[in-house]
Amino acid sequence: MYSERLFAVLLTLLAMFFAGTPPWIGISAAAGVLLTALLWMSQRRAFEEQVCIRTDQLFARDKDRIRHGLIQDIRAAEGLLEPEPAHAYEMLREVNTLLRNDPIRNLQAELLQSFVLRRDMDLLLEPLIMDGFSPHLAGYIGEVAKLNRELIKESAIRYCIRYEPQIRSLHRGDEILTAVVGAAVRMKRYIELYPEFIRRYTHKLPQDRLDRLREVLSQYPDNFRPLKLEAEETYRVRFSGHSSDNR
Repeated sequence: MYSERLFAVLLTLLAMFFAGTPPWIGISAAAGVLLTALLWMSQRRAFEEQVCIRTDQLFARDKDRIRHGLIQDIRAAEGLLEPEPAHAYEMLREVNTLLRNDPIRNLQAELLQSFVLRRDMDLLLEPLIMDGFSPHLAGYIGEVAKLNRELIKESAIRYCIRYEPQIRSLHRGDEILTAVVGAAVRMKRYIELYPEFIRRYTHKLPQDRLDRLREVLSQYPDNFRPLKLEAEETYRVRFSGHSSDNR
């Protein structure tokens, strides 16, 4: 690999040496640089493909041994759930890079629920979204929605819509869904995609999120009429309530 690049550089130098005139020397140099760059890019692509092929071959040859090792790591992490939850979480996070399935994601979500989450923590959500319902994941999504709205993306919103009845049956389930809706209204795209889901929790939104929703909806005078009516009615009720209190 390096010998081919060295040959390309030597070829460039020879071309420049025999070029004779400054214009041809410049042309030879430019052509040589281009040739070397193209060669480097093609070699890098070929190297990455070879790594993928050899990795796949390794997993195919030793899949039983690798699977056994991962199972041992999972069992070790389960044994640390109570005495060392942070260590257990890190072990499961490493396992999850190789073995992605709902039981491991559920264990991770359960562990994260046992921590006191803060805004300055390196929180993750996308890798934990699973196919089946998990109350631990639902609770974690609600906490993340409060701490870092940017982490609430389509996969989390779709998860909440898919399992909305189950989440609502949880303790503080409506609070979880309201937090997700509050995070979703930051993006016009999410309002366009999920207006009915957002409408169902508009009356529970805190004032700043309601104001954000009304601001976005004002840009669509002819669309989202049910959602717009709900937002305006919620605002009217709150405003009239504050007015009567002030009297």
